[in-house]
Amino acid sequence: MQALVKLALESEWEAKFEPNSYGFRPGRSAHDAIEAIFNGICLKPKYVLDADIEKCFDRISHQALLVKLNSTRPVMRLIEGWLKAGIMDGQEMIFPEAGTPQGGIVSPLLANVALHGLEETVTRAAPRKYRAIVVRYADDLVILCADLETLIELKAVAEEWLATMGLQLKPSKTRITHTLNEHEGNVGFDFLGFNVRQYHVSKHRTRTYRGQSGYKTLIQPSEKAIKRHHEKIGGVIRRHRGAPQKALAGALNPIVRGWTQYYKTCVAKRTFSTMDYQMSHKLARWAQRRHPTKKAGWRFRRY
Repeated sequence: MQALVKLALESEWEAKFEPNSYGFRPGRSAHDAIEAIFNGICLKPKYVLDADIEKCFDRISHQALLVKLNSTRPVMRLIEGWLKAGIMDGQEMIFPEAGTPQGGIVSPLLANVALHGLEETVTRAAPRKYRAIVVRYADDLVILCADLETLIELKAVAEEWLATMGLQLKPSKTRITHTLNEHEGNVGFDFLGFNVRQYHVSKHRTRTYRGQSGYKTLIQPSEKAIKRHHEKIGGVIRRHRGAPQKALAGALNPIVRGWTQYYKTCVAKRTFSTMDYQMSHKLARWAQRRHPTKKAGWRFRRY
């Protein structure tokens, strides 16, 4: 039933959704969001509000969401019933007063409907001189603006708008940084597993903006994503200590191939080389444990 309601609502709301909303939408991906960020900063460095909506799926106001949906009565009754359905917590039944049912087919669509309008509100509040760009993927968002004072004002606008939906920005994951120059000890930002940052270069090596010093925009795998992938590879190898080589290769190949496909569009040559070396080293140790008297002379290369 949720799939049928999703099909009915999605066609309507896809025509309304804002252009820089990318999470949980057909035909859109994380790479599209990264491309939008690149297009927004490639010609001019900008200040960035890197923000995360705190417990987005758990705190969406039911009343505000239902008012925004404004669909037919049968659909509204179904959605209201799903939103207020009880949840078993051990032996206790809990009836939520806010939030969308996580794991439900229609839940991501409802979250996008709830956050629809944030981008337009923020961009309209920015003066024409300092045009703002909002890029959102589910509950992660960045606001790009060339002026710091304007960006601080836009942050307040975003917080005020989110309050109408029962939401707020998470303080521990919200910060202001700059794509090129250091600001409060930070340069660049991480978004969807990518690190976005600009670097100073000679004016003869890149196009400049109105006589300013040259710079180059580099998008690379983030340090946290590299660390998570390295730990995941190590865990798979440890779990296959006594397994044959074919079983280990079968477990590693999908992980390595998926990680490579995700990051192949960014500047990742050095990262791939480093990860290849580290995995080869782990595999050599795995082989030596299985055959202590033999010398490991093979290595996996999937990057």
